Amino acid sequence: MTDKTAQGNHTDTWLAYFAKGGTIHKTRGLNQQYLDTLYTTAHSRYSSHLYQDALLLFRQLSFLSHKDFRYTLGLGVTQLALKQYDKAVVTLNYTDKLDNKDPRASLALADCFIHLKQFALAQKALNKTIIIAKSSSQWSKILVQAQSLLSCINQERS
Repeated sequence: MTDKTAQGNHTDTWLAYFAKGGTIHKTRGLNQQYLDTLYTTAHSRYSSHLYQDALLLFRQLSFLSHKDFRYTLGLGVTQLALKQYDKAVVTLNYTDKLDNKDPRASLALADCFIHLKQFALAQKALNKTIIIAKSSSQWSKILVQAQSLLSCINQERS
């Protein structure tokens, strides 16, 4: 067997593992308590405006458990806070696909597009935010915020 064939089989094995919901933290034997502790620390750093620290922790969490909405959302909003808009767009777009009942990623995505002056994309993200936010009273503040931003964009563009 050639090296390329062995590499292909190895890659296929990993892809199959991830497709079935596998994560790096499971392969490393890390328990959820460890991830929760990292998340609490990352969230605390973000809340304290220590964005570089938060970025490193959320990046690690997203690597260890790439399908956890909280981790990738944390990474995306931290990138947004650091004005890394292009990176935040990629992260938040992925995050938005992880949970279609939580409007926070699409709202943050709209914020990125506003900063990038891509107003048509911001409108699209805000419309999605509004649709999702209307589905539950728990998102009432986000609904008001999204409607307000959309109104401002519409006034600016007319």
